[in-house]
Amino acid sequence: MREFIFSTRELVEYNEHGVGLENLLENIYEISFTIDQTGLDLAKEAIKECGMSYQEWSVIEDLVR
Repeated sequence: MREFIFSTRELVEYNEHGVGLENLLENIYEISFTIDQTGLDLAKEAIKECGMSYQEWSVIEDLVR
């Protein structure tokens, strides 16, 4: 998880917010990382802020436990 966060932070520092978020979401989904409702709400907000479609990322709801 640290590697995912480091990689995302690095992309954000280079103004690649959307790419960083996409990579993070893909990575946590691949490893079935569990998130809570607050995490999902934050992800939804970040997706919206990056101008991405939540519908494309709604699969992350599967990670909520």
